[in-house]
Amino acid sequence: MFNEKFLCEKEFVVLDIETTGFTPEKGGRIIEIGAVKVKDGQVIDEFSTFVNPLIKVPKKITEITGITNEMVANAPVINNVLPKFKEFIGDILVVAHNADFDWNRFLIPFFKKSGIIPTNNVLDTVTLSKKIFPKEKKHNLKSLCERLEIPIENHHRALDDCKITAKVYLKLIELGKENNNISSQIDLFSKDKEDEVMNINSNQEEFNPEIKRVSYWELKNSKRLIHSRHYVLFKNGNKFGNVFFDIKNQCWTNKDYVGEIDFKILEEKVLKFLSLKNLEEFSKYRTK
Repeated sequence: MFNEKFLCEKEFVVLDIETTGFTPEKGGRIIEIGAVKVKDGQVIDEFSTFVNPLIKVPKKITEITGITNEMVANAPVINNVLPKFKEFIGDILVVAHNADFDWNRFLIPFFKKSGIIPTNNVLDTVTLSKKIFPKEKKHNLKSLCERLEIPIENHHRALDDCKITAKVYLKLIELGKENNNISSQIDLFSKDKEDEVMNINSNQEEFNPEIKRVSYWELKNSKRLIHSRHYVLFKNGNKFGNVFFDIKNQCWTNKDYVGEIDFKILEEKVLKFLSLKNLEEFSKYRTK
């Protein structure tokens, strides 16, 4: 549950993503992340990056967003983007339009794969709009901008949509206070999801992994190498976990560990375990 005090935060982050599809389970991948940090009603910082999805961008997505395969080809992969993105958003309030899509459906699962457990309070402008305009049927960003007389430009590009959403959010808060129709609580996450985050954090141990096994794995077809990875089995306290290091994209991914992972610490432990000096040597390492 989210108390009204979160509606009055002087500093918050508005985020938006563009994707190749509707769900990660069906192959959807993030191709752009944008965010703006707002303080006292003014944008004070920006975050914007393309993300290489490692798959082709569908033609329909290119038509909607203008994002092409060429634009994401040399971009960093998601696991190299999210640590920097988490550093940008910190622990302050996050605002998103249709947060269930951007935050719950895409960012949370990919955060977990990057070893990150965000604890930000999140507010959805769609939810807020439905409370301010209960008789209206449309609450998409374009309809809201028309209703609130906010100019909309470069729609479906992450950073531009963030700037627009920030204006929408501030206007909705203003209208809600004027009309006294913002309820004392706004539901976004179910209680179960809140409890899940709380349990993860309450059971969190100091991350001091003991490396148990490192193995090299690759999958080839007749023409080219598809995947080459190092799998690492480690123990942290009473919990075992598996992670892998993608050699081609030089990034770590959490496979099944529940909790935050400091990959810098893990990397140091792996190199020491294998008596290697750096990631370059690790990338060339093969299980004997």
